[in-house]
Amino acid sequence: MKQITYTILEHLKSFPRIPNYKLSHHSMTFLSKLFSLFIEGKKAFSKTAINKTFNTNTNKNSDTYIPLEIRESIDKRKKIRTDYAFSIHGRNISVSMYHFQSTSNAILNKYINRIFIWLYTALHFAPMKCSQNMQINIYFTNKNKNLPIARSPLNQNHANTAFTTSCSANTEINIFREEEWFKVLIHETFHCLGLDFSEMDKTRSNQLILKLFPVKSDVRLFETYCETWAEITNVMFISFFSTRNNDIEKMLQKTEIMLYYERLFSLIQCTKVLRHFGLTYEAIHTKSKQSENYKEETQILSYYILKSIYMFYHNDFIEWCLLNNGSTLNFKKTEENIEKYAEFIQQHYQKQEFLDTIQTIQDFHIKKTISNTLRMTVFELV
Repeated sequence: MKQITYTILEHLKSFPRIPNYKLSHHSMTFLSKLFSLFIEGKKAFSKTAINKTFNTNTNKNSDTYIPLEIRESIDKRKKIRTDYAFSIHGRNISVSMYHFQSTSNAILNKYINRIFIWLYTALHFAPMKCSQNMQINIYFTNKNKNLPIARSPLNQNHANTAFTTSCSANTEINIFREEEWFKVLIHETFHCLGLDFSEMDKTRSNQLILKLFPVKSDVRLFETYCETWAEITNVMFISFFSTRNNDIEKMLQKTEIMLYYERLFSLIQCTKVLRHFGLTYEAIHTKSKQSENYKEETQILSYYILKSIYMFYHNDFIEWCLLNNGSTLNFKKTEENIEKYAEFIQQHYQKQEFLDTIQTIQDFHIKKTISNTLRMTVFELV
Protein backbone atom coordinates (compact mmCIF):
# COMPACT_ATOMS: atom_id res chain seq x y z
CA MET A 1 0.00 0.00 0.00
CA LYS A 2 1.02 3.64 -0.43
CA GLN A 3 2.96 5.47 2.30
CA ILE A 4 0.06 7.88 2.87
CA THR A 5 -2.04 4.91 4.02
CA TYR A 6 0.43 4.11 6.81
CA THR A 7 0.71 7.79 7.78
CA ILE A 8 -3.06 8.14 8.13
CA LEU A 9 -3.44 4.78 9.90
CA GLU A 10 -0.84 5.71 12.50
CA HIS A 11 -2.84 8.81 13.38
CA LEU A 12 -6.23 7.05 13.31
CA LYS A 13 -5.05 4.53 15.87
CA SER A 14 -4.64 7.37 18.37
CA PHE A 15 -8.30 8.40 18.01
CA PRO A 16 -10.96 7.26 20.50
CA ARG A 17 -12.76 4.13 19.29
CA ILE A 18 -15.97 4.63 17.34
CA PRO A 19 -18.90 2.17 17.27
CA ASN A 20 -17.73 -0.86 15.30
CA TYR A 21 -20.86 -2.06 13.54
CA LYS A 22 -20.43 -5.51 12.05
CA LEU A 23 -21.63 -6.60 8.64
CA SER A 24 -24.75 -8.76 8.77
CA HIS A 25 -25.00 -12.21 7.20
CA HIS A 26 -27.10 -10.68 4.43
CA SER A 27 -24.43 -8.05 3.68
CA MET A 28 -21.63 -10.62 3.88
CA THR A 29 -23.44 -12.83 1.37
CA PHE A 30 -23.62 -10.01 -1.17
CA LEU A 31 -19.98 -9.01 -0.67
CA SER A 32 -19.07 -12.69 -1.12
CA LYS A 33 -20.89 -12.55 -4.46
CA LEU A 34 -18.72 -9.58 -5.46
CA PHE A 35 -15.56 -11.43 -4.39
CA SER A 36 -16.65 -14.39 -6.52
CA LEU A 37 -16.93 -12.02 -9.49
CA PHE A 38 -13.43 -10.69 -8.74
CA ILE A 39 -12.15 -14.28 -8.89
CA GLU A 40 -13.99 -14.87 -12.18
CA GLY A 41 -12.59 -11.61 -13.54
CA LYS A 42 -9.04 -12.58 -12.61
CA LYS A 43 -9.42 -15.84 -14.53
CA ALA A 44 -11.01 -14.06 -17.51
CA PHE A 45 -8.14 -11.55 -17.60
CA SER A 46 -5.61 -14.34 -18.11
CA LYS A 47 -7.63 -15.62 -21.10
CA THR A 48 -8.48 -12.29 -22.74
CA ALA A 49 -6.57 -10.86 -25.69
CA ILE A 50 -5.42 -7.39 -24.66
CA ASN A 51 -3.87 -5.11 -27.25
CA LYS A 52 -1.15 -2.87 -25.76
CA THR A 53 0.75 -0.02 -27.45
CA PHE A 54 3.16 2.71 -26.27
CA ASN A 55 3.38 6.31 -27.45
CA THR A 56 6.21 8.51 -26.15
CA ASN A 57 5.38 11.57 -28.28
CA THR A 58 1.79 12.28 -27.34
CA ASN A 59 0.74 15.88 -27.90
CA LYS A 60 -2.96 15.39 -27.14
CA ASN A 61 -4.18 18.24 -24.94
CA SER A 62 -6.16 17.29 -21.87
CA ASP A 63 -9.87 17.99 -21.56
CA THR A 64 -11.06 21.51 -20.70
CA TYR A 65 -13.16 20.11 -17.82
CA ILE A 66 -9.93 19.38 -15.94
CA PRO A 67 -9.15 22.25 -13.50
CA LEU A 68 -6.90 24.82 -15.20
CA GLU A 69 -3.86 24.40 -12.92
CA ILE A 70 -3.83 20.63 -13.44
CA ARG A 71 -4.62 20.92 -17.14
CA GLU A 72 -1.67 23.25 -17.71
CA SER A 73 0.61 20.88 -15.83
CA ILE A 74 -0.53 17.96 -17.99
CA ASP A 75 -0.22 19.82 -21.28
CA LYS A 76 3.23 21.30 -20.59
CA ARG A 77 4.95 18.12 -19.44
CA LYS A 78 6.23 15.27 -21.56
CA LYS A 79 3.94 12.27 -21.29
CA ILE A 80 4.33 8.57 -21.93
CA ARG A 81 1.02 7.08 -23.01
CA THR A 82 0.20 3.40 -22.76
CA ASP A 83 -2.94 2.27 -24.59
CA TYR A 84 -4.92 -0.90 -23.94
CA ALA A 85 -7.88 -2.29 -25.85
CA PHE A 86 -10.01 -5.30 -24.92
CA SER A 87 -13.60 -6.53 -24.74
CA ILE A 88 -15.69 -7.62 -21.74
CA HIS A 89 -19.23 -8.98 -21.99
CA GLY A 90 -19.52 -7.61 -25.53
CA ARG A 91 -18.36 -4.09 -24.61
CA ASN A 92 -15.30 -2.47 -26.20
CA ILE A 93 -12.96 -0.97 -23.62
CA SER A 94 -10.05 1.37 -24.38
CA VAL A 95 -7.72 2.56 -21.61
CA SER A 96 -5.06 5.26 -22.03
CA MET A 97 -2.65 5.77 -19.13
CA TYR A 98 -0.56 8.95 -19.16
CA HIS A 99 2.60 8.81 -17.05
CA PHE A 100 5.15 11.59 -16.61
CA GLN A 101 8.08 9.30 -15.95
CA SER A 102 9.10 5.82 -17.01
CA THR A 103 6.83 3.19 -15.45
CA SER A 104 7.72 -0.50 -15.28
CA ASN A 105 5.74 -3.12 -17.16
CA ALA A 106 5.04 -4.82 -13.83
CA ILE A 107 3.23 -1.71 -12.53
CA LEU A 108 1.34 -1.21 -15.78
CA ASN A 109 0.24 -4.84 -15.79
CA LYS A 110 -1.00 -4.53 -12.19
CA TYR A 111 -3.01 -1.47 -13.10
CA ILE A 112 -4.70 -2.97 -16.15
CA ASN A 113 -5.39 -6.17 -14.22
CA ARG A 114 -7.27 -4.21 -11.54
CA ILE A 115 -9.17 -2.21 -14.13
CA PHE A 116 -10.18 -5.35 -16.02
CA ILE A 117 -11.38 -7.19 -12.90
CA TRP A 118 -13.45 -4.22 -11.73
CA LEU A 119 -15.06 -3.70 -15.15
CA TYR A 120 -15.75 -7.43 -15.41
CA THR A 121 -17.57 -7.18 -12.05
CA ALA A 122 -19.43 -3.91 -12.70
CA LEU A 123 -20.57 -4.93 -16.18
CA HIS A 124 -22.26 -7.95 -14.60
CA PHE A 125 -24.84 -5.48 -13.18
CA ALA A 126 -24.90 -2.78 -15.89
CA PRO A 127 -27.77 -2.28 -18.38
CA MET A 128 -26.74 -3.36 -21.89
CA LYS A 129 -27.52 0.09 -23.33
CA CYS A 130 -24.73 1.67 -21.27
CA SER A 131 -21.10 1.97 -22.41
CA GLN A 132 -21.04 -0.23 -25.48
CA ASN A 133 -17.79 1.64 -26.14
CA MET A 134 -15.90 2.99 -23.14
CA GLN A 135 -12.77 5.17 -23.22
CA ILE A 136 -10.84 5.59 -19.95
CA ASN A 137 -8.11 8.27 -19.74
CA ILE A 138 -5.94 8.33 -16.60
CA TYR A 139 -3.43 11.15 -16.07
CA PHE A 140 -1.12 10.16 -13.21
CA THR A 141 -0.40 13.70 -11.96
CA ASN A 142 0.98 14.39 -8.48
CA LYS A 143 -1.66 17.06 -7.79
CA ASN A 144 -3.31 16.00 -4.54
CA LYS A 145 -6.59 17.22 -3.05
CA ASN A 146 -5.94 19.76 -0.27
CA LEU A 147 -7.79 22.43 1.67
CA PRO A 148 -7.38 26.04 0.49
CA ILE A 149 -7.15 29.12 2.74
CA ALA A 150 -9.65 28.95 5.63
CA ARG A 151 -13.24 29.99 4.85
CA SER A 152 -12.64 30.13 1.06
CA PRO A 153 -15.02 28.14 -1.17
CA LEU A 154 -14.15 24.54 -2.00
CA ASN A 155 -14.11 23.73 -5.70
CA GLN A 156 -12.88 21.17 -8.25
CA ASN A 157 -9.24 21.97 -7.51
CA HIS A 158 -9.71 20.85 -3.92
CA ALA A 159 -12.13 17.93 -4.07
CA ASN A 160 -12.57 16.44 -7.56
CA THR A 161 -10.42 13.83 -9.27
CA ALA A 162 -12.37 12.92 -12.40
CA PHE A 163 -15.42 13.43 -14.57
CA THR A 164 -17.52 11.31 -16.88
CA THR A 165 -20.95 11.11 -18.49
CA SER A 166 -24.10 9.27 -17.52
CA CYS A 167 -25.23 6.11 -19.31
CA SER A 168 -25.00 6.25 -23.11
CA ALA A 169 -23.71 3.95 -25.85
CA ASN A 170 -20.34 5.76 -25.99
CA THR A 171 -18.83 6.96 -22.72
CA GLU A 172 -15.57 8.46 -21.55
CA ILE A 173 -13.95 8.67 -18.11
CA ASN A 174 -11.17 11.19 -17.41
CA ILE A 175 -9.14 10.83 -14.20
CA PHE A 176 -6.62 13.63 -13.60
CA ARG A 177 -4.84 12.69 -10.37
CA GLU A 178 -2.80 9.67 -9.34
CA GLU A 179 -4.15 10.08 -5.81
CA GLU A 180 -6.99 7.57 -5.22
CA TRP A 181 -7.22 6.87 -8.98
CA PHE A 182 -8.57 3.33 -8.66
CA LYS A 183 -11.26 4.19 -6.11
CA VAL A 184 -12.20 7.11 -8.35
CA LEU A 185 -12.44 4.81 -11.37
CA ILE A 186 -14.90 2.64 -9.45
CA HIS A 187 -16.95 5.74 -8.59
CA GLU A 188 -17.01 7.05 -12.17
CA THR A 189 -18.05 3.70 -13.64
CA PHE A 190 -21.20 3.81 -11.49
CA HIS A 191 -22.14 6.91 -13.52
CA CYS A 192 -21.31 5.80 -17.05
CA LEU A 193 -22.57 2.22 -16.56
CA GLY A 194 -25.95 3.52 -15.41
CA LEU A 195 -25.66 2.00 -11.93
CA ASP A 196 -26.63 5.25 -10.18
CA PHE A 197 -29.71 7.48 -10.52
CA SER A 198 -28.07 10.62 -11.96
CA GLU A 199 -30.54 10.87 -14.86
CA MET A 200 -33.66 10.69 -12.68
CA ASP A 201 -35.75 13.59 -11.35
CA LYS A 202 -34.36 14.29 -7.88
CA THR A 203 -36.37 17.40 -6.98
CA ARG A 204 -38.23 15.95 -3.99
CA SER A 205 -35.21 14.16 -2.52
CA ASN A 206 -33.12 17.35 -2.86
CA GLN A 207 -35.82 19.33 -1.07
CA LEU A 208 -35.75 16.84 1.80
CA ILE A 209 -31.95 16.98 2.11
CA LEU A 210 -31.89 20.79 2.10
CA LYS A 211 -34.61 20.81 4.75
CA LEU A 212 -32.34 18.66 6.95
CA PHE A 213 -29.17 20.61 6.02
CA PRO A 214 -30.29 24.20 5.23
CA VAL A 215 -27.21 25.39 3.32
CA LYS A 216 -26.58 26.57 -0.23
CA SER A 217 -25.65 23.37 -2.03
CA ASP A 218 -26.08 21.68 -5.37
CA VAL A 219 -27.27 18.43 -3.82
CA ARG A 220 -26.33 15.41 -5.89
CA LEU A 221 -27.42 12.54 -3.72
CA PHE A 222 -26.48 10.03 -6.41
CA GLU A 223 -22.83 10.96 -5.73
CA THR A 224 -23.14 9.50 -2.23
CA TYR A 225 -24.37 6.21 -3.71
CA CYS A 226 -21.41 6.01 -6.10
CA GLU A 227 -18.87 7.10 -3.48
CA THR A 228 -20.06 4.83 -0.67
CA TRP A 229 -19.97 1.77 -2.94
CA ALA A 230 -16.61 2.89 -4.34
CA GLU A 231 -15.07 3.12 -0.87
CA ILE A 232 -16.46 -0.26 0.16
CA THR A 233 -15.35 -1.88 -3.11
CA ASN A 234 -11.90 -0.28 -2.93
CA VAL A 235 -11.07 -2.01 0.36
CA MET A 236 -12.53 -5.23 -1.00
CA PHE A 237 -9.98 -5.07 -3.83
CA ILE A 238 -7.16 -4.57 -1.33
CA SER A 239 -8.44 -7.58 0.63
CA PHE A 240 -8.70 -9.58 -2.59
CA PHE A 241 -5.15 -8.86 -3.75
CA SER A 242 -3.65 -9.50 -0.30
CA THR A 243 -5.31 -12.90 0.25
CA ARG A 244 -4.06 -16.22 -1.07
CA ASN A 245 -6.01 -19.18 -2.39
CA ASN A 246 -9.21 -17.20 -3.08
CA ASP A 247 -10.16 -17.46 0.61
CA ILE A 248 -13.34 -15.34 0.63
CA GLU A 249 -13.82 -15.74 4.39
CA LYS A 250 -10.40 -14.18 4.97
CA MET A 251 -11.16 -11.42 2.46
CA LEU A 252 -14.34 -10.54 4.36
CA GLN A 253 -12.44 -10.36 7.65
CA LYS A 254 -9.86 -7.98 6.18
CA THR A 255 -12.60 -5.89 4.58
CA GLU A 256 -14.36 -5.40 7.92
CA ILE A 257 -11.12 -4.26 9.58
CA MET A 258 -10.37 -1.74 6.83
CA LEU A 259 -13.96 -0.46 6.75
CA TYR A 260 -13.66 0.50 10.42
CA TYR A 261 -10.83 2.89 9.57
CA GLU A 262 -12.56 4.17 6.42
CA ARG A 263 -15.65 4.98 8.49
CA LEU A 264 -13.54 6.84 11.05
CA PHE A 265 -11.62 8.74 8.37
CA SER A 266 -14.86 9.70 6.63
CA LEU A 267 -16.05 11.34 9.85
CA ILE A 268 -12.70 13.12 10.28
CA GLN A 269 -12.93 14.51 6.75
CA CYS A 270 -16.51 15.60 7.39
CA THR A 271 -15.54 17.54 10.53
CA LYS A 272 -12.43 18.94 8.79
CA VAL A 273 -14.50 20.40 5.94
CA LEU A 274 -16.96 21.91 8.42
CA ARG A 275 -14.11 23.35 10.51
CA HIS A 276 -12.74 24.96 7.33
CA PHE A 277 -15.93 27.06 7.27
CA GLY A 278 -15.88 27.66 11.02
CA LEU A 279 -18.78 25.24 11.47
CA THR A 280 -19.71 22.23 13.53
CA TYR A 281 -22.00 19.38 12.51
CA GLU A 282 -24.69 20.77 14.82
CA ALA A 283 -24.50 24.17 13.12
CA ILE A 284 -24.90 22.80 9.61
CA HIS A 285 -28.10 20.88 10.29
CA THR A 286 -29.76 23.68 12.24
CA LYS A 287 -30.82 26.93 10.59
CA SER A 288 -28.23 29.13 12.26
CA LYS A 289 -26.49 32.35 11.20
CA GLN A 290 -23.24 30.40 11.37
CA SER A 291 -24.29 28.02 8.58
CA GLU A 292 -24.21 30.93 6.10
CA ASN A 293 -20.40 30.56 6.15
CA TYR A 294 -20.76 27.33 4.16
CA LYS A 295 -19.64 27.89 0.54
CA GLU A 296 -19.14 25.16 -2.02
CA GLU A 297 -18.45 25.25 -5.75
CA THR A 298 -18.57 21.48 -6.10
CA GLN A 299 -20.63 18.81 -4.34
CA ILE A 300 -18.98 19.00 -0.89
CA LEU A 301 -22.21 18.35 1.04
CA SER A 302 -22.68 15.06 -0.81
CA TYR A 303 -19.02 13.95 -0.96
CA TYR A 304 -17.99 14.66 2.62
CA ILE A 305 -21.00 15.22 4.86
CA LEU A 306 -23.89 13.07 3.64
CA LYS A 307 -21.52 10.30 2.54
CA SER A 308 -20.07 10.12 6.06
CA ILE A 309 -23.55 9.17 7.34
CA TYR A 310 -23.91 6.35 4.81
CA MET A 311 -20.37 5.16 5.63
CA PHE A 312 -20.87 5.34 9.41
CA TYR A 313 -23.95 3.15 9.00
CA HIS A 314 -22.28 1.05 6.31
CA ASN A 315 -24.15 -2.14 7.11
CA ASP A 316 -27.48 -0.31 7.13
CA PHE A 317 -26.48 1.15 3.75
CA ILE A 318 -25.75 -2.28 2.24
CA GLU A 319 -28.91 -3.74 3.78
CA TRP A 320 -30.91 -0.82 2.37
CA CYS A 321 -29.49 -1.46 -1.10
CA LEU A 322 -30.29 -5.17 -0.94
CA LEU A 323 -33.84 -4.52 0.27
CA ASN A 324 -34.65 -1.74 -2.20
CA ASN A 325 -32.49 -2.57 -5.23
CA GLY A 326 -32.13 -6.34 -4.93
CA SER A 327 -28.90 -8.33 -5.06
CA THR A 328 -27.23 -5.89 -7.43
CA LEU A 329 -25.15 -2.70 -7.58
CA ASN A 330 -27.72 -1.18 -9.95
CA PHE A 331 -29.93 1.37 -8.20
CA LYS A 332 -33.66 0.77 -8.78
CA LYS A 333 -34.62 3.81 -10.80
CA THR A 334 -37.96 5.01 -9.45
CA GLU A 335 -38.75 8.34 -7.78
CA GLU A 336 -40.07 6.42 -4.77
CA ASN A 337 -36.73 4.63 -4.38
CA ILE A 338 -34.78 7.89 -4.58
CA GLU A 339 -37.01 9.39 -1.89
CA LYS A 340 -36.45 6.32 0.30
CA TYR A 341 -32.70 6.76 -0.21
CA ALA A 342 -32.96 10.38 0.98
CA GLU A 343 -35.08 9.23 3.93
CA PHE A 344 -32.13 7.04 4.99
CA ILE A 345 -30.36 10.31 5.86
CA GLN A 346 -33.44 11.59 7.68
CA GLN A 347 -33.57 8.40 9.75
CA HIS A 348 -29.85 8.43 10.67
CA TYR A 349 -28.44 11.98 10.68
CA GLN A 350 -29.52 12.78 14.24
CA LYS A 351 -29.10 9.37 15.85
CA GLN A 352 -27.45 9.78 19.23
CA GLU A 353 -24.50 7.48 18.55
CA PHE A 354 -23.71 9.43 15.37
CA LEU A 355 -23.97 12.82 17.12
CA ASP A 356 -21.80 11.60 20.01
CA THR A 357 -19.16 10.22 17.65
CA ILE A 358 -19.06 13.39 15.54
CA GLN A 359 -18.69 15.46 18.73
CA THR A 360 -15.80 13.29 19.93
CA ILE A 361 -13.99 13.68 16.61
CA GLN A 362 -14.62 17.45 16.48
CA ASP A 363 -12.94 17.75 19.87
CA PHE A 364 -9.90 15.64 18.90
CA HIS A 365 -6.72 17.23 17.54
CA ILE A 366 -5.82 16.30 13.96
CA LYS A 367 -2.08 16.02 13.37
CA LYS A 368 -0.47 18.37 10.87
CA THR A 369 0.59 15.43 8.65
CA ILE A 370 -3.04 14.86 7.61
CA SER A 371 -4.72 18.15 8.58
CA ASN A 372 -4.76 19.51 5.03
CA THR A 373 -5.63 16.51 2.89
CA LEU A 374 -9.07 16.21 1.30
CA ARG A 375 -8.60 12.66 0.04
CA MET A 376 -11.64 10.53 0.82
CA THR A 377 -10.05 7.18 1.68
CA VAL A 378 -7.34 5.73 3.89
CA PHE A 379 -6.37 2.66 1.90
CA GLU A 380 -4.74 2.78 -1.51
CA LEU A 381 -2.87 0.11 -3.42
CA VAL A 382 0.47 1.00 -5.00
